[in-house]
Amino acid sequence: MATDLAAKHLIALLAGREPEPAILDQSQWEQLVAYARRHSLAPFLFHRLKERRLAIPPVWEEPLRRNYLADNLPEALALMSALGYAAPRPFEPREDQKLSHHMPPLKGPQGLTVEMHWSIVNPRSPVRFTPADLTSLWLRAIPASIGETPAHVLAPTDLLLHLCLHASIHHRFDAAGLRNYVDIALTQQRYDNAIDWEQFIRHTQQWDITNGVYLALQLATQWTDFKCPPDVLPSLGAAPLDEETSSWLHQKILHGNTPALRSELAPLAAKTQWFERLAILRRAILLTPAQISSMYPVAANSWRVLGYYPVPLRDLWRRYRREVWQLVRRDKKFIGTARLEAQLRAYLGWE
Repeated sequence: MATDLAAKHLIALLAGREPEPAILDQSQWEQLVAYARRHSLAPFLFHRLKERRLAIPPVWEEPLRRNYLADNLPEALALMSALGYAAPRPFEPREDQKLSHHMPPLKGPQGLTVEMHWSIVNPRSPVRFTPADLTSLWLRAIPASIGETPAHVLAPTDLLLHLCLHASIHHRFDAAGLRNYVDIALTQQRYDNAIDWEQFIRHTQQWDITNGVYLALQLATQWTDFKCPPDVLPSLGAAPLDEETSSWLHQKILHGNTPALRSELAPLAAKTQWFERLAILRRAILLTPAQISSMYPVAANSWRVLGYYPVPLRDLWRRYRREVWQLVRRDKKFIGTARLEAQLRAYLGWE
């Protein structure tokens, strides 16, 4: 009987009808997923369930979501390849998902570059972002047009939060400089009445990014015509940032940062214990095959990846030997700046 109900449920969803009965027990859900997988329809089942806003038991939501993403990424990549877009290195979408929130940039025949994202959060960042959060982003997405092509974009509240997250947590306030805060201001001007500030605060706290988002909004208020509602910054509950680190933050945004202080080796100068320094060096040097593949022109599943293991060490030495020498000599200016960068990273949750 469970099998019959599960089959009817699946067929109703495939046909775009409301399934009867609307609620399945555990055994029926097991049969439903088994049917969908047997007929290679698990990704489509997930799509239809989300489309109709039907509840999925937690035990099945993550496996179905993974089926959905794994099924669509290679298809999207194949479509881009057919249009003449190519990545600068070999890569496998499922492996890259463990390292980044986007594929390598795909360059097209006319010089246009497209960077396809599967999430807004880097999996290695200190953000408590769950698969359920990603699903919710898709459900809240709003229709848009790119030229004459229909598409979906982030809802205004999610877009504003992503801009703050991108500047503060992902880039640690390096890279785009003042443009980040102009983007925040323009987004508010475009969608002001549609921004749900209660949801914005709630997700900021759930994702544990209050300090970074607080700084991003504060800087946008100082440097642009962004108008932050008066109760938002106090409601975030961010920790205070000391004046010296705050001055360093302003300096590096306005005047740029050195490559060494943007690298993963930056916290070395702030550590006094040998085991802490060893842990930083180990993370920078002892890379996984997927990490090596993301940096060099070799596939992660190729035997050739073994020959690349000494290369990161060589490249680190070539790129940062001047800073290493400053560290060995205990150069006061360099060490002082590196410690401020390490303090900012700790404030943003990177330790």
